[in-house]
Amino acid sequence: MSEMWAIAAVVVAVITIGVMFYLDRKRNPRREFAYEVTASPLVSSKIRGLDKLAVSYDGSPLAHPYLVTVRMASTGRADISSTSFDGNKPVIIELNVPILGEIEQSTSMETVGARLKYASGETSLVLPPSLLPKGFSIHGSYLCDGIPQIESRIELADITIRNTSRASSDSFERVSSSLSVWSRAVSFGAMAVTGVIAAWTLVRP
Repeated sequence: MSEMWAIAAVVVAVITIGVMFYLDRKRNPRREFAYEVTASPLVSSKIRGLDKLAVSYDGSPLAHPYLVTVRMASTGRADISSTSFDGNKPVIIELNVPILGEIEQSTSMETVGARLKYASGETSLVLPPSLLPKGFSIHGSYLCDGIPQIESRIELADITIRNTSRASSDSFERVSSSLSVWSRAVSFGAMAVTGVIAAWTLVRP
């Protein structure tokens, strides 16, 4: 009989771990903002006779045409609200070269109004404070003349920010997140073990 009680206590402890872990994830859903910015020359420097090749945009010649691609996404388990933009500050991607035009911009949800904005001739792309539902993403391509020197200014309160164009940073965020999950799991496990020991003590002859 005591063995049956011990087995029942273990089963209850395992179920308790699962329930507590689930409730913890529900109470503390991770919100995450991922972004990637890449820049590619439109003309390779390895092309022979490059000095005889001319590239123009809207009738104006370009000395060093570059295509900048920006991807942003809400990749966590919960929405990012507009109030998460700390101090109502927008997300800014500074290119440090004039933006000549937008080649394309698309989003994963047409009903969401978040969009990248810029002023012609300016050097930054701006995402104003907006609701970013979980799973929402933006993809945009922009033409510049000059080698972009990319800088980001992202101030989102209580949001995990991942720069996926930098593998080392991305890996660090994944490791940090995994450690956090395992830390909670170990805590719950310790509580469950304590419960099992207590139950065993009660049913032990």
